Order: sequence, then C-alpha cells, then structure tokens
Amino acid sequence: MKAKVFSTQPLWSYGFDLVRILTGIIMAKFGMEIFRDDIMIEYSLYVEKMGFPAPVFMIYLAKIIELVGGIFLALGLFTRLVTPPLTFVMGVLLWDMANMNLLNGGIFSLFILLFFLYFTMGAGKWSLDYVLFDKPKNKSSNS
Repeated sequence: MKAKVFSTQPLWSYGFDLVRILTGIIMAKFGMEIFRDDIMIEYSLYVEKMGFPAPVFMIYLAKIIELVGGIFLALGLFTRLVTPPLTFVMGVLLWDMANMNLLNGGIFSLFILLFFLYFTMGAGKWSLDYVLFDKPKNKSSNS
C-alpha cells in the first residue's frame, strides 16, 4: 500500500481522461447560456461597458467557443485545436475579473491550467483523438 501511495505511477490510468470529460461537460454547460436571451443581453451590456467592440458578437463568439469546445473536449476530439480558444476565453475573463492574477483567478485560473495540461498531454485513451489518430491499426495478415 505504501509503495502505491508514495509512487509517481497513477493509481488509476484513466483518471486523467475522466477529469477531461468532466471539464468538457462543465465548459459546455457554460456555453449553453447562449440559448438564454436574458443572460446574453446582460453579458453584452457588461462587455460593452468594458469597451470591447461589437459586444454582442464577442459574447456569442465566446459562448460558441465554450459550447463547441466543451463538447469536443468531453469527446476528446481535436483536443489540441480547441484548447487554445478555450484558454483565450478564460484568459479574457481572468484579465477582467482578477486583473490577470493567476493566483486570484479562481475557476478561470483552474480552467486555464487544465486546458494547458490537455494541450500539452493530449486527450488520453478515452478519446476520439485516440480512436481516430493514435490507436494502433490492426494489420491484416493478407497484405
């Protein structure tokens, strides 16, 4: 038991995948706000006060990135392509809410760190990226 607790080896090799799936689901949930007109209007007014150009477009773009990026992240599909836009969206929120202080950024900082992890480490074996791009192909003996 002590050898497992103090080892650098994972206790469960799919824990990384489970965290990616849950992170994607949470992000997609935030993206679902795109279907709530009252929330989108409130966000647009806030972004307009911040001085961003085209605030309605910016909010819809951010919510689309959260929704589609979250779904793709949960599925483990094109993980290294969806994490940079998700990181950017969280970075804007970190910039506004915590003055770019990663240590005081709360959930925004956590998401940025998770997206960096998925970008550098990939999606893992419980992913469509693995099935489509990495899974060893069965070689036919008839070739």
